[in-house]
Amino acid sequence: MGMTGIEAEQLGRRLAIHLRRNDFKGCQEIINSEERQREILDEKPTAIAEIGINLRWVNMLEEMGCIYIKDLEGLDLKHFLRTVPDIGDKAIDEILSKIRPYLSPTGRMKQ
Repeated sequence: MGMTGIEAEQLGRRLAIHLRRNDFKGCQEIINSEERQREILDEKPTAIAEIGINLRWVNMLEEMGCIYIKDLEGLDLKHFLRTVPDIGDKAIDEILSKIRPYLSPTGRMKQ
């Protein structure tokens, strides 16, 4: 997503103020901050379908409204999966093993 004309003009004015003061460090900080914000906006969420889970379980999770890994954030995943009809321990282990790299050590989604 690109910058709008108004955003570009505002950024240019902020940089011009610092350049007039010979504050090159301030300019660099503004540019770095802008780049970090753009990187955050450009991050695309990881779809559950992209991590190698069996299609049956991907479809089941999508039916429950979980399309992206971030949709599982804050859930006790093992308990959540046990509430799903027709899913056994083997399937739960498979799903958890694929999702685990995206989880924090507590078993909840990484922030």
